[in-house]
Amino acid sequence: MPNGLGNFVFKLLTASPRVHRFINKLAVSRYADGGPLPGLYTTRNRGKTPLWEILHKEYFALEVPTPEANEIEDLPEIEKVKALFKRQGTAPESRVSALLPFFAQHLTDAIFQSDGKLGTNAPHEIILNQIYGNTPQDEALLRLKKDGKLRTQTRTVNGRDAEFPDALCEKKGGKWTIKDRYAGLSYLKGTDKFEALLKKYSGHEADICATGLFQGNLTLGNFAITALLVREHNRLCDGILEERKRKGQSTGDDEIFRIAQQNNTTAYLKVVIEDYINAFAGQKIFILDTKSFFHEGKRWCRETPLPYHFNILYRIHSMIPDKLNGYEDRDFSAMLANNHLVMQTGIGEIFQVASGQGASRVGLGNTHSDLLPAELAGLKKNRAVLGFFNSHKEVQKSGSSVGFDAFDPKFRAELSELYKGNPDRVEFAVGILAELPKSGWLEKLGIKDEPIVGPTLMNAIAKHAFRHILSNRFMTREYLNPEVMSEFGWKSLHETSTVADLVKRNVSGEMDQAQADKLKIGFANPI
Repeated sequence: MPNGLGNFVFKLLTASPRVHRFINKLAVSRYADGGPLPGLYTTRNRGKTPLWEILHKEYFALEVPTPEANEIEDLPEIEKVKALFKRQGTAPESRVSALLPFFAQHLTDAIFQSDGKLGTNAPHEIILNQIYGNTPQDEALLRLKKDGKLRTQTRTVNGRDAEFPDALCEKKGGKWTIKDRYAGLSYLKGTDKFEALLKKYSGHEADICATGLFQGNLTLGNFAITALLVREHNRLCDGILEERKRKGQSTGDDEIFRIAQQNNTTAYLKVVIEDYINAFAGQKIFILDTKSFFHEGKRWCRETPLPYHFNILYRIHSMIPDKLNGYEDRDFSAMLANNHLVMQTGIGEIFQVASGQGASRVGLGNTHSDLLPAELAGLKKNRAVLGFFNSHKEVQKSGSSVGFDAFDPKFRAELSELYKGNPDRVEFAVGILAELPKSGWLEKLGIKDEPIVGPTLMNAIAKHAFRHILSNRFMTREYLNPEVMSEFGWKSLHETSTVADLVKRNVSGEMDQAQADKLKIGFANPI
């Protein structure tokens, strides 16, 4: 079936909600059903997971024991492998916008949170700790304790009062210090991270904000998305409070906060499925099914620890372009610690700028020099516990072992030389990026599919995303209903499928609604 006709048929079929739910069920199951459930082993040791680790999950999960020491020692010099990642020339564009890697970083920074060794402080599921914090104590510090809202500050954007996360620090006696109310944030206690932030924000210290995670102040995209979700939480509080007053129901701060928190987290999970993962897939296949709850009957739909290879495969730094359009004079630094730009221009403008330029391509030979230390860290972590690309493919049931012909032709000779002509020696962190994109099962149906990553990477992204999202407690029928979420929250959820939906209803402090409606925001490269 020709691609054009196939796409037409696909759109025709998915126009029916019932048929779309059926296709969604098949597609989700195709990814999530395959491979083992993580947790038999952990990054702590080579033995089976002890009971305390099952309960506390202070380490990442492994499907198989770590490689033998002699296997690691026989690998090529790590600096030579790192050199494979360095960007050569101008960053090539992909079919997705720069907003996609910004969102990817926001999502993954929250759930991985490596401790720098082999452990993790992550909650092992998506809970919007980017704005609520990692602990109940963090959450309490970030709350306003009135009408369920989070603490914010007001900045002037386009002559209007715009809401952003509250300032983290203040100047006392000529020195910048953490505000007393935020001194107990878990990511600042007993660390030098505040001093690190002061160094990054020299001259703009007042722009450091009280976010749920340390990463919230590290990059432009992370902060913009965090600010958006803080606004969305407070918007939900207003709507829920009004509804409960109208119905004569309790309007306590805790109750309003919990309902808004559930709604905000659920909407974020829905956007991950219906906007973010669909952007990788290249078609609007996946939806949040609130009718059948088919996932509740799946063996993988249960609390599960994060697998370590999920952390490693998500190091898609090659997608970050060299510069941010409109701010070329700042070079790569415009996309780093830059809350000042977000609060000066507004999140609506930042989202539109990121949506208006292409992300770069996933692969070897395409990482900006400033991010090469992160690639080196990933390689070291891979060598510590993870092993080889083909071994991973076999365990995950993501296709049979591959030879060098499955990798980018620009690097085949170099890979063969480094790994002594044996493709089974190629490390997971290298093979996952070297593997060429390949049309998947949709193409067999005549439906155009434009993969931006290799099949093993796409399989892993979709598999673990669905497993972790759909096993979230908020994704059960007990939580996902208007009685629990409130009528306002339920309606809001059904009006939310994309990042654009969230942005356009949360920029009234920066522009009027007519301007907001004209914003062009999305994961597709407009060029």
